[in-house]
Amino acid sequence: MDTDPEAGIYVKPRKEALREIIRDVVRYAIFSHHWASCEPTYQDIFASNSAGNLSFGKRSVKDTGIAKLIQLCDTARALGYKLVWSDTCCIDKANKTELSEAIHAMFKWYAHAHLCIVHLAASSSLSDFKCEPWFKRGWTLQELLAPRRIKFYNKDWHPLTNLPNDKGHLALMSVLSTVTGIPRDVVIADNSHGIRGRGIWEIMSWASTRKTTRIEDAAYCLYGLFDVNLPITYGEGEKAFPRLVEAIVARYSAWDAFAWAGQASSRHPALPCSPACYPKWDEAMVSDGMGMASFALTSHGLRLTSVPLIPLVFSSVSKGVGENGSYRVTLRPRSHGATVLGVYSDVTSCLWLQSTPTPPRRD
Repeated sequence: MDTDPEAGIYVKPRKEALREIIRDVVRYAIFSHHWASCEPTYQDIFASNSAGNLSFGKRSVKDTGIAKLIQLCDTARALGYKLVWSDTCCIDKANKTELSEAIHAMFKWYAHAHLCIVHLAASSSLSDFKCEPWFKRGWTLQELLAPRRIKFYNKDWHPLTNLPNDKGHLALMSVLSTVTGIPRDVVIADNSHGIRGRGIWEIMSWASTRKTTRIEDAAYCLYGLFDVNLPITYGEGEKAFPRLVEAIVARYSAWDAFAWAGQASSRHPALPCSPACYPKWDEAMVSDGMGMASFALTSHGLRLTSVPLIPLVFSSVSKGVGENGSYRVTLRPRSHGATVLGVYSDVTSCLWLQSTPTPPRRD
């Protein structure tokens, strides 16, 4: 039980108390990296000649993936960890049930790790971050945000800072924020219980420029960030992402889930086909009073109980050139401040005036 000066005595549920004790005692490091084409698998790890001795069969320890795994273990051991987890070989991907459970639990595994070890295979220093593939992959977004402690290593496995937790390194976090578009305060925060104080559009914008090898993973890699639990169905293709957005709308009733532009999904005309449809997040568009409080996603489209309109006023007119005469009319918002739909600039329309023959007069 815990004591609190204000709440008095608080008796934690048994499972919660045991979980916290185990987490503090059984510390493990977790690995984050950009996958190569020759990563060791679960089957490779258990293809041992004898108990406790790993055998990779015909594969050489000089193979890129195996050499990386060995270096990971050496690094974790040097940091004092007896346990380390890597997504390449600690999941039996041939077992669909285990794979599904792993994807759903992935965010929590990274959040509960004592340290996340990140290997940046294309970087020697902070100046290489803008070209580093690790920052462009879909799965590494949650691997960056979920851990409470993170440690970056360059391509030669040298630490990029001398701190035990790189979230405390101002220069590294500043460069990382610039490259990813994620605010520094979000990166350094304790996100182990989810991303707090950020909207759907903003989180989606962080994922919009990232790529995944399989189409479905563009959605599956975001399950943990949005705390949704949906079936894993490899083979559904582009249906996976709009299915995710539909679940997000049902869970959070957030209008900014519809702040997208581009190709609509085949599943529903009001839902985007991928994270790439979400533009760069604009704070001015989502401040207090913005958006629509009442809407419903139906089988026919998006139902709006009330549609906010932008009041326009006449600004200017100029005569153009043309056979029948044309005019350019400019309208501007009545207020240049923020409206319920955001901040809008002038609207220009072209009008063509055509002469209409006078009908014959009938006496």
